[in-house]
Amino acid sequence: MSDPVYDAAVVRSKAMHSRFDKSNKFDEEGGFVNDYHPPQLSYYERQSKVVEESMRTYMRAENTASNVILTLQMQRQKLQKANDDTWKIRSNAIKAQQQLKELQQKAWKKKQCLYAIIAMLAFVDYVLFVRIIQCGGSFFCRRG
Repeated sequence: MSDPVYDAAVVRSKAMHSRFDKSNKFDEEGGFVNDYHPPQLSYYERQSKVVEESMRTYMRAENTASNVILTLQMQRQKLQKANDDTWKIRSNAIKAQQQLKELQQKAWKKKQCLYAIIAMLAFVDYVLFVRIIQCGGSFFCRRG
C-alpha cells in the first residue's frame, strides 16, 4: 500500500514542475518564452467539485432508497391483503364444513324419520292384510 501523505507530496511536486519548466526556451526571434502554466483548479475548487459530486451521489442514493422503501411498502400492503384474504377464505371454508355437517345430520335425521314412517306403514299394511285373510276377503268380518 502506498502512503497517502507521500502520494500527495508527489502530486504537488509534479504539479509544480509542470508549472515551471526549468529549461530556458527562446522563441524564433530570440526572446525568452515563459513556460509557466497556472494550475487548472485550486484545491478549494477541486474540493468543492468533489463535495458537489458527493452531494449529487447522496441525493441520487437517497432518491433510490426512498423509491425502494415505497416499493417495499406497496409490496407489504399487497402481501398483507393477500394474507387477510387467505384467512377469510380459511374461515369461510371452516364455516362451510360446519354447515355441511349440520345439513348431513339433518338429512340423516329426516331419513331415519322416513324409515320409521315406512316401517309403521308396512306394519299397518301387514295387519290389514292379515285381517282381510281372516275375514274371508272382506275387510269387515261378519259375526254371526
